[in-house]
Amino acid sequence: MVMSKEARLCYHAVPKILPYAPTPWNNEAFDDQLDIMYMKDTRRSPPFKLNEWSIFENYIKESRINMNVRQVLYETQCNLKD
Repeated sequence: MVMSKEARLCYHAVPKILPYAPTPWNNEAFDDQLDIMYMKDTRRSPPFKLNEWSIFENYIKESRINMNVRQVLYETQCNLKD
């Protein structure tokens, strides 16, 4: 489900998204295709050509991205040092 405009404001209370000028994902060092290190099965996830990336680039410019990172420990661990 994609929530945008009024629905996003109503449920997420984000009044404004400020643009971020630096775009490290558009690094000119990339050749014609983006090389994703951990995507080995190209049958499922073919690399994007740079001209196909523009759709995602525009979305990122105007959207908020939520990222949640959680550490899972083994049963015998109490913290990351164990």
